[in-house]
Amino acid sequence: ISGALDVPELDVTRYIPVAPDTEAAATGVPPWSRETINLSALGVADADLSLTVGRLQVQEIEISDAALDVDLVNSRLEVNLTRITLYDGAGTAGFVANGRTATPSFRVTADIQSVAAGLLLEAAAGFDRLTGTGRIRIDLLASGANQDAVMNALNGGGSFAFADGAIRGVNLAQAIRGIESALTNRRLPQGFGEGEETDFTALEGSFSVSNGVARNTDLILLSPLVRVDGSGTVDIGGQTMDYRLRPQAVASIEGQGGDRDLRGVVVPIVIRGTFSNPSVGIDWDVVGRALLQGTVQGVITGQNPEDALRNALGSALGLGGNDDDNDDAGDNGDGNDEASDDPAERLLRGLLGNIGNSSNDEDTDNGDGN
Repeated sequence: ISGALDVPELDVTRYIPVAPDTEAAATGVPPWSRETINLSALGVADADLSLTVGRLQVQEIEISDAALDVDLVNSRLEVNLTRITLYDGAGTAGFVANGRTATPSFRVTADIQSVAAGLLLEAAAGFDRLTGTGRIRIDLLASGANQDAVMNALNGGGSFAFADGAIRGVNLAQAIRGIESALTNRRLPQGFGEGEETDFTALEGSFSVSNGVARNTDLILLSPLVRVDGSGTVDIGGQTMDYRLRPQAVASIEGQGGDRDLRGVVVPIVIRGTFSNPSVGIDWDVVGRALLQGTVQGVITGQNPEDALRNALGSALGLGGNDDDNDDAGDNGDGNDEASDDPAERLLRGLLGNIGNSSNDEDTDNGDGN
C-alpha cells in the first residue's frame, strides 16, 4: 500500500497498551502493564504512506499540524514525524515498532523546542509541578513482551533546557532560611508544601538510561536567590527514585530572626521512594560524611576535636568555620563564651547532644572554685 493522505483527526490511543485497573493505580502512579504486546497486525501488509494530520491524539497528548512518513515493511513499522506542533512548541519525533522477532522492540526519538513544559508534562505523565518554556530531546530504545518488560529494558538518553519557569511545591529560599532549626530538630525546613514555589531563570540537565534506570549528574537550576545542583537515579522500570539536590543561596537571604546573611549556605536534600509516594528530607548521609571527613582532617592537623567537628559542619553547609583568632575573640574576659552565636556551634549542639554546653559547664565550675 502506498499513497498520501490528509486526515483531519487521528486518535492512536486505542493501540497503546494500558496499565491494569488496580487499587494501586487508583491511589498513585499505576504499575506498568504486563499484558502481552501483540504486533501481529504489522505483518498483514506493507505500506509506504505520507500523512498530514490536523489533530493527532496519543493518550492525553494532543499534537496538531503533524506531517508523518510511515514505512511498514515485513512487520517493522517506522513513523517519522517530520513536523509536529504541541503546547506552544514545535519539532520532530520518530517511532519504531519491530515485530519481526519473538520479542518486539521499540525506539522513540523526539526533539521539541519552545514547548510549554508544564502542559506537556501534565499531559504525558500527570506531572504538574514544573512550568517554563524550553527544549526536550530524547532517544530511547527497548525490547520486551509487555510494557513492564519494556520499561525495565530502556536504554538511551536525552536532555532538557527550560527557561523562565517555576517549580511548584517548594520554596528553596525559604528552606535555606530555616536550615538551622531544621538540622537541629532533624526535620524538613519550612518551604515545602502546596502553595510554595521556586522561580527559575534556567533549568538544564541531561540523562542516560541503562536497563530502565535513568542517571543524571549535571542538573542545574538558576534563580535570582538560589542555585541548585542535582544528581541521582530514577528507576523507571521499578518506579522508584533516589535523587539528591544541593540548593545554595547565591544572593543575600536573611536567616530566621534576620541576624545572618545566608549567602553560600547549602541545604542538602534527598528525594527517594516510589513514584506514588516519594519522601523529601535532609540528606543526612551527606552531612554525616562531611562531618566525619572534616573532623578527621581537623584532628590530624592538630585541631581540638570539638572545634574540628564544628568547623566541619560549618564547611559542609557553607556556614564557614572558626579560626584561632575567632576562638580567642570568643572569650570576652568575663567568663562568657560567645561561641553560641556561631551558627555552626548552634547546629552542632542540636545535632550532637549539646557538646558545647558540657564544655561551658566545666568552665563555669572551675571559675567559681567548686
